[in-house]
Amino acid sequence: MEKRIVVGHRGEIGSAIFKIFKGTLGIEENIFLSTDGNEAKEADRTVMHVCIPYTDKFIDTVVDYVIEYAPDIIIIHTTCAIGTTRKLYAIFCDADMKIKRCTVVHASVNCRHPNTEADIRKYDMFVGALNEKEGNEACDYIERFGVITYLCDTPESSEFNKIAGTEYCKTMVKFFGTLKELADGDAKLNWKESIAYFENLMSKSDGWKRVYRRGNRIDTPISGKHCLNSNNRLWRKYITGEK
Repeated sequence: MEKRIVVGHRGEIGSAIFKIFKGTLGIEENIFLSTDGNEAKEADRTVMHVCIPYTDKFIDTVVDYVIEYAPDIIIIHTTCAIGTTRKLYAIFCDADMKIKRCTVVHASVNCRHPNTEADIRKYDMFVGALNEKEGNEACDYIERFGVITYLCDTPESSEFNKIAGTEYCKTMVKFFGTLKELADGDAKLNWKESIAYFENLMSKSDGWKRVYRRGNRIDTPISGKHCLNSNNRLWRKYITGEK
């Protein structure tokens, strides 16, 4: 028998994880939900999915749950500070702590409310582990439930990319918010046509990938004065009303 515990099963992420991985025990503070009728039943293997919000007490809280439930695999779905998974791993490997040796990985989820469950199923789940063997163990488990995985070199990579992803989303929300304000404030502009333009740009071209891959200065000896800079002057000129 395999016991699948979801810590934070009542949250937006936790409830989706509970459904996707067919949880047998959900924990929310001191409230328990068991779907197998006997949460205390002995299990051949226990997998713990951690979905609680990140706080300064996150590591201590997770350690408390690990001591109580002795999981074999811990999968941290929480968006957490970079280095958190490694710190937990060190604690679980410390013989003086007398904690059962276990696999611990970070596995970020990509989703947008209210389509959390469907999005988690749709996107690859990036898994960061301390070593390839344990990473593959976690990936094999996750893929049993129909979720495609991508194994990162380190947990820091998974943790970093998750935070970077939310920053990217924040930047896009701010940009399109500004775009709409400008379109609404100028009778000669049409917001729907702006959206049509960007939808066409994103759906018919892979040029945006070059933005990701570039990862350096816009102006280089090879590219010269890039149009991104020269066009930005036109953009700033319009925003400031300069003639």
